[in-house]
Order: sequence, then structure tokens, then C-alpha cells
Amino acid sequence: DLVLLLSYKGESKEAINILKDLQYHSAKTMVMTQSSNNSMAKLADYQLYVPTESIKTPTKRTYEISTTFYFIIDQLFYDYCLAMEQKK
Repeated sequence: DLVLLLSYKGESKEAINILKDLQYHSAKTMVMTQSSNNSMAKLADYQLYVPTESIKTPTKRTYEISTTFYFIIDQLFYDYCLAMEQKK
């Protein structure tokens, strides 16, 4: 079994508690986060890092472009659905 937890910054208290609880079970854990230096990555068996890009605007606002992060989530779910359909 593999438990996949997703968190943009990797500091979700709920996800961290789940990872701590799962350390006492046989299930492997994998986290998908924006960076490697976070609490969830340190607790998981496997890590998938999805870097993002910051864009500064003329008004001095900064926007974080997270399209890649959400594309990977969509692709993983789509592949999982295909695999479940093929098992039928």
C-alpha cells in the first residue's frame, strides 16, 4: 500500500499527523510538495518535488505559478483511474 499526501508548502498539520501515525503501519508514504525542505518530506518514505516559479508584476506583487503542481495531481489521478478500469 502507498499513501500519497499532497501539500503545496509541505507544512500541513493534518498531513504531518497522518505521516506520524503511518510510521507504525506497513503502508509506505509519499508526499508531493513544492520544495524539499519541509516537515512532510522529512517524514515520508518517498518525495516528489514540484518546483514552481514566481513572477513579479509592475505593481510589485508576486504571483506563484503552480500550474505544474496541479497538472501532476491531475495526471496521477487520471492514471490511477485508468489502472482501476483495467482491473475490472
